[in-house]
Amino acid sequence: MATWQQRIDSIDNKADQAFLYFLIAPYFSKRADQQKFFEKGIAISETINSSYDKVRRLDMSISECLDYNLGTLVPDVARSVMRSLAFNGTLEDHKRLVDMAYQHNPELAEQLVDMLDNDPARMRYKRSRLESHIASVKKLEQAKKDMTSIDNFNTNEQKEFFESRLSDLIDGKGQLYDVDKIFALSMDYIYNNGISDAHAAVTYLMETIKRKHQMSKNQEKLLFNIHRAMKYNLKLVLSLAAGTKDRLDKIESMIDDHNDLPCEVIGIGEQQKAIKLLLDWYTETGMNELIIVDPYFSPSDLSVVKDLTDINTDLSIKVVSHVSKHKPYDYLIKWRQLSSGVHTPITIHFVYFTDKPEDGPLHDRYWICCDNEHGKHKAIKPNSISGLGKKESSILPVEESLIPGILYQSYAQYVFMKVPKKDDRELKYEKVVLE
Repeated sequence: MATWQQRIDSIDNKADQAFLYFLIAPYFSKRADQQKFFEKGIAISETINSSYDKVRRLDMSISECLDYNLGTLVPDVARSVMRSLAFNGTLEDHKRLVDMAYQHNPELAEQLVDMLDNDPARMRYKRSRLESHIASVKKLEQAKKDMTSIDNFNTNEQKEFFESRLSDLIDGKGQLYDVDKIFALSMDYIYNNGISDAHAAVTYLMETIKRKHQMSKNQEKLLFNIHRAMKYNLKLVLSLAAGTKDRLDKIESMIDDHNDLPCEVIGIGEQQKAIKLLLDWYTETGMNELIIVDPYFSPSDLSVVKDLTDINTDLSIKVVSHVSKHKPYDYLIKWRQLSSGVHTPITIHFVYFTDKPEDGPLHDRYWICCDNEHGKHKAIKPNSISGLGKKESSILPVEESLIPGILYQSYAQYVFMKVPKKDDRELKYEKVVLE
């Protein structure tokens, strides 16, 4: 302990000294040593000339004391902060201090308001706002016990309520309530407020449904329908602002409708599950031509292509992608590492912008199976193979009526027609055949 104290005291900057005392204090096993370091940090903070640095360090000390059950130090430190705020503290500074004090003792928060500086105009303004803030904090605390009380809250208080509930749920401190209860609690507020105010309520509702589904696996349809409604609203807003048919077509391509078709959800770390789903989907279709549209298709993704050739030796595979950071010969080298004597025809078509070769016109990813002899198609919309399992994603089935349009937009115009420009930008093409 003495060694740490000597090292910290050798630092010239007092704000840095105080910071280190508060940072290191919790790591001592003896409570007396913890308290001694906290007290030392507080004492140094009191001597800092800059009121800004002083308030920030004392704020930190209150937060740390609350976290490590050293509440006896809080009142004196809070009063010291309030005195420092008298010089140039903003209303938000005062609110933050009052909130921290309230966690320790509601009466202390009210005592701090009584300490406001003597300037009549500032005192009337700040006292009124802080007293109102404390009243709101009390109502929010009460709402944790009786959530129906938020019906009597104003809009800002309701917004703060849902933000605090969401934060507690994510932190693992909040209780996971029944979906019906959260629906009843949040729906009126969501419908009666704009997205900026309702964002936390919508997210809280979605987080509740997701966690309930993880526990019971019985909320899939509800999650899917909410997702559809959000996509529809987003598509409507973007379409109203589009202005041109080309932009409307792009929005239609980016946000297509899937009606009530079920989808597969891929969680973080579930890459192997996702690959199995893709291979199972192809096995079920049983068609002899597969088109993969993936702007980020990489040489490492060829391992999945190799698995497909084992499933059906008569399969023809065509990939449409951007060049990105990989060059066509990278795919040849990787394929020779993965395979030997594979006779399945595999062609990778590259399309990219002349002025920016690492970018191109493709946006969405598709796997499309074709039975041209009978005019049948099947398609899904997954994430890029290399991105599977890195974040939550889904594998969405595509309605058969939409597939011809997708084949034209994402395949034919680049593979057969080789359109010279897209969005007034020149395109270049390359092709590699894997043998």
